[in-house]
Amino acid sequence: MNLSDSRVLDADVATVWAALLNKDVLQTCVPGCKDMTGNPDDGFDATVVQKVGPVKATFKGTVILSEMKEPSSLTLTGEGKGGAAGFAKGGADVRLEPQGDQTILHYDVEAKVGGKLAQLGSRIIDGFAKKMADQFFDNFQQKPVSGEVEGRTLLVQFLREDLHMTGTHVGCDTSQCGACQVHVNGQPVKACTMFAIEADGAEVGTIEGQANADGSLNVIQQAFQDHHGLQCGFCTPGMVMTAAALLKENPTPTEAEVRSYLKGNICRCTGYHNIVKAIMAASGQDVGAIAAE
Repeated sequence: MNLSDSRVLDADVATVWAALLNKDVLQTCVPGCKDMTGNPDDGFDATVVQKVGPVKATFKGTVILSEMKEPSSLTLTGEGKGGAAGFAKGGADVRLEPQGDQTILHYDVEAKVGGKLAQLGSRIIDGFAKKMADQFFDNFQQKPVSGEVEGRTLLVQFLREDLHMTGTHVGCDTSQCGACQVHVNGQPVKACTMFAIEADGAEVGTIEGQANADGSLNVIQQAFQDHHGLQCGFCTPGMVMTAAALLKENPTPTEAEVRSYLKGNICRCTGYHNIVKAIMAASGQDVGAIAAE
């Protein structure tokens, strides 16, 4: 299977190049990757769990970076063995093209499988290979971001206007509503209360990063959908980010604890009952006794 495509990244070429060589970035971008060790010079060892049609397998293999021409192009080559399921291998030729403050990432992918996997037929295999490639570069597209800002620029303005990550909403501009909630180094922060320059070198998490690696809703987002925890949706990104922070701190909160944690988030539609219900459902608790509205 051969696939060619390109993505526009909101980062300069140097930032994108550094991300391509970063183990942690690669691990989070490879769909189903459970572990990755190594370095760009010697290669990376990875463990990936994937389901191809009816076959689910754990692949253990390597990722090699070669033909590196900093900072313009390189080749990613990977091969993994899945025991009785067979093997999968492939490569991607990656080329970076500067476009102002952005970078166009071009890639040509080739993938092959063998063993039991090869018996599934070309349609299933080609569909799986395309999905894996698309997911990897979709994930990578969200990773490397950078930019220069004035000292007075708020973090929420930088996210929305410079990086075009508009999932973080602006509601009140006075730190009351919580619509602009993000995570900075794992801690919940209202992005209208922080200057962008204060986030220099920090890991900033937004609603765009909450979905699963394959693009599906994560457990909190799915719970909001299942339990009707939204109406107009304007406050929902902030609510989800707050819920994620709460469940990280307290995996099984009581109803009272959920309501207390949401004091900094305003919703003008739902009456909060279904939001509370969704968050508790996401924690794995029985929510049958919680009244809906």
